[in-house]
Amino acid sequence: MDNKVLAAVEIISQFYGTLSDETKLALDKKMKIVTFKKDHTLLKAGQQMDKVYFILNGSAREYYMIDKDKEVNSWFSFEYEFVTNTPSFFMGGPSKYYLKTMEESEFLEIPKQHVLDMSLQFHDFERLKGNIVTKIMLELHERNYSLMRFRTAKEKYDNFLQMCPNAERIALSHVASFLGITLETLSRIRNPRYGK
Repeated sequence: MDNKVLAAVEIISQFYGTLSDETKLALDKKMKIVTFKKDHTLLKAGQQMDKVYFILNGSAREYYMIDKDKEVNSWFSFEYEFVTNTPSFFMGGPSKYYLKTMEESEFLEIPKQHVLDMSLQFHDFERLKGNIVTKIMLELHERNYSLMRFRTAKEKYDNFLQMCPNAERIALSHVASFLGITLETLSRIRNPRYGK
């Protein structure tokens, strides 16, 4: 029994839904802790997502490519959040996105087959999975709303800061890419005296 894994399972239970001791012990056997260096690629476009990660320490970003050389960031994840490419993980098929760590990170890893097995075996795990997917979908809706075209660059940035309390840990170039603005515009928003 891995005490570190069990401690992580307890955190998941607190944040996403209560799990029975039996379910926690079963999860302990299915999960493992993995450590990745900064800028480690978790998933490439074209690959199928067959794992889900829970961040214990560190961070990750999701992005896609335009014209083979321009990265466009679509979201950032931090401690006590799940990381996966949801469409590829649940529906199968290749991902359109990349997943990469932004810092040296420690994740709890669970393969897709174990998620499926646990869902069939334990009702509380199936409920927890539903809570996680619901949270992801609500965040996606909020993210899309915050980036609506009619918003000014400053409004987008202010909304982003509200949605992402760990924003200071993200490279400004990634933030600008996510907001759909230039780095120069972001610098001007962050420091109104910039460029004067």
